[in-house]
Amino acid sequence: MNAAQKASFTARWPELFEGLGEREVAATVRALSSMGEFGWEVGFEEVKALTDVSRGALSRDGYVEWARARAHTLATGKS
Repeated sequence: MNAAQKASFTARWPELFEGLGEREVAATVRALSSMGEFGWEVGFEEVKALTDVSRGALSRDGYVEWARARAHTLATGKS
């Protein structure tokens, strides 16, 4: 993770990172950067889901369910 990537996510959606500690922000940004490297177009929904996991508002199982549904939507154009 470089400073530009961190600044990009945190500057674009600062409200999603509110209340997270530095370690949680860094871990979330690393995960988002990895998603981009694997071909995901990282947008608001992806950032929101991962920051929700970081703050405990979404469980890991809930995130996996969300990610599967999101991948299906992106692949088929249907929700």
